[in-house]
Amino acid sequence: MTGDEKYWLWLRVADDRDDTCLYVIEHWFADKPHIETIRALFEEAKRDYALLYPDEHAADFSVELRRLRPTDNHRPDFPLALDDR
Repeated sequence: MTGDEKYWLWLRVADDRDDTCLYVIEHWFADKPHIETIRALFEEAKRDYALLYPDEHAADFSVELRRLRPTDNHRPDFPLALDDR
């Protein structure tokens, strides 16, 4: 791995009703994050969702990790465009 590579982690927590309640967060890393780090950030995202939507059950989850090499080192598109619903 070269120092120019970056890792992008995207976490999504939503309800089971067409994403009426949706929480999305991204994290950037210089080195590939360990699974324990990803797990901790995912648990944090679920807690944040519960704080934002205390009356809604989280039922739909996504975790995406991308490695961005120097040749494709750009900010990735948001995986779920709200216009695509």
